[in-house]
Amino acid sequence: MRISELRRSFASFGAVRTLADLALRIINRVVLLHLVKAVALEGRSDRFGSCDDCDPDYRFCRLDEETLRRFTSDPGCELSEGFLRDAFARGDACYGFLRGAELAAYSWYTRRPTLVGLPGVELRFSDRWVHIYKGLTHPAHRGRRLHGRGMTKALALQLAGGARGLISYVDVTSWAARRSLQRAGYVAFGSVVVVRLFGRYLLWASPGCRQHQFCLAMTGAAGSDEHESLSPSRN
Repeated sequence: MRISELRRSFASFGAVRTLADLALRIINRVVLLHLVKAVALEGRSDRFGSCDDCDPDYRFCRLDEETLRRFTSDPGCELSEGFLRDAFARGDACYGFLRGAELAAYSWYTRRPTLVGLPGVELRFSDRWVHIYKGLTHPAHRGRRLHGRGMTKALALQLAGGARGLISYVDVTSWAARRSLQRAGYVAFGSVVVVRLFGRYLLWASPGCRQHQFCLAMTGAAGSDEHESLSPSRN
């Protein structure tokens, strides 16, 4: 962590949280350790307003594979051919905003187990919930609350389809992401710990995760970094 980053973190989140983040980074130089908060948003949320409040140049829609493939060459969109192929093969859905010929923001939604950025590890949860993952707003379109507004619209569609709400996770020391999720109405219901020792993963979920059947589990096959990783969205 750079000195300038430390100063910003101290100013924004205080000494205790900054030192906790720094300590975890130091530990991860020796052994892989992830501490994750599981969160859920049940029912409707209108904290970001509706898509109708957006600039009319931004159009919310479900994004198909053909449309998204046009943006794999744009580094700001962080999409690859391999990721798109695998996500659509699983039946995952992508919703977001287009502005003319530009992809402004998107998030992915699924009721199926999802591979994370750890080889052979997947996230499992009750299919009564929809997992929201890989949310991103293009750097050229940030500051317009597109992620929150798009999530509100996508949540309404998922509720109409019988889901209870959205489920996700965030690194314990990702203070800005946790604050953003709390503002959106997400409630933490449990914790997950991931440790890798001698090439093997040790996975643990707190008792609070049971009601959502939320856990990380081994798939028995090598995973891919093309899938969702254990890191916050960028919006």
